[in-house]
Amino acid sequence: MQQAFSRAGLEIIFTQQPAERSLALVARSIDDGECCRIPEAIAKDYPDLVQVPELIYTARFSAFAKHPLPKIDSFKSLKPFSVATVSGWKILVNNLKDVEPETLHILDNASSMFEVLELDRIDIATYGYSSGLDTLAELGIADITAIELPLASAPLYLFF
Repeated sequence: MQQAFSRAGLEIIFTQQPAERSLALVARSIDDGECCRIPEAIAKDYPDLVQVPELIYTARFSAFAKHPLPKIDSFKSLKPFSVATVSGWKILVNNLKDVEPETLHILDNASSMFEVLELDRIDIATYGYSSGLDTLAELGIADITAIELPLASAPLYLFF
């Protein structure tokens, strides 16, 4: 994106916000754009955002757990567990609300979620695969792993 904007003679500045706040800032025209989002996941709540048709990348959304890893192969298999996710990650929040796991915690950020999992206060954390691995590395947590089969994968796009 940096290169594409540069070629168009436009400056792009990336700022990191909590996921839900970031969408709200773009919807209220405080910020200009939002990357990277799933069109179907935000269309209902943010109908005025306009999707750029060029695919940014296809993301994997995963369950994370401590060892030994439980068998998780779908959102439905999360039902008997205490599960957490991060506010604003619509594909995860919406699917988890549909499944109604034993307990559902929607936290403000990934660091808090993984720290709660590390303390055994939840059974499963759900997050983007790559983002989750990055957060775990930043926190220095080695005994939490992404469960191999992703819960979902989806193409992500830029929105204005």
